[in-house]
Amino acid sequence: FVLTDDGLSCVLCSQFDDLDLSKSDVLGGITQHGWSSIRNQCPSLLSLNCERWQDRTSLISLVSCHPMLTSLNLSRIFGSLTNEHMSTIFSTGGLPNLMTLNVSHNENVSDVSMHALRACKKLTDINVNCCYRITDIGLGALLGACEHPIRSLCIKRCKFITDQPVRKCIYCLVVASSVS
Repeated sequence: FVLTDDGLSCVLCSQFDDLDLSKSDVLGGITQHGWSSIRNQCPSLLSLNCERWQDRTSLISLVSCHPMLTSLNLSRIFGSLTNEHMSTIFSTGGLPNLMTLNVSHNENVSDVSMHALRACKKLTDINVNCCYRITDIGLGALLGACEHPIRSLCIKRCKFITDQPVRKCIYCLVVASSVS
C-alpha cells in the first residue's frame, strides 16, 4: 500500500483538529510537499501525533506549518531529534499556543533544546522521559519561561535532573499565588 500526495489530499478534511500520523511517513509515496500541504487542508489542526516518525526533514516541514497546535507528540523519532531540529521547530516562536509536548525517547535532546522550547510559554504538560542529556540548567530555563502552572512533568530516566528546578518552579508558583 502506497499513499501519494493526491491520496493524502483526498483523506484529509478541513474540519480536522486532531491528526494522528504516527509512523505515517513510511507510507512511501508522500513527498515533503504533501506533508506540508496538510497546513492548507487542515487549518484548524490543534493536535498532532508524529510518534516514531522516520524522516526528520519532512517532520520539520509538517510541524512548522501549524502555528495553532496546542498538543504535539514528537516521541521516539527515528534517529532521535537533535538540538538543531528542536531549534528549527521551536525557536522561531512558531508554536505560541502549544500546551502539551511529548519529546520522550529522543536521546539527543539536551539543554539547548530546552532553551529553544522557552518560546512556547503556554506549556503546561511536558514529557521528556528518556531524554538523557537534559540537566537541571535546561529544565530550569524551560520551567522558568512557562507563564502557566505546569500540570504534568515527566522526567523519568533523566539522570542529570535533580529536584532543584522543580522545587524552584513550585516555590515561584506559591509566591505568585500568595501575591495575587
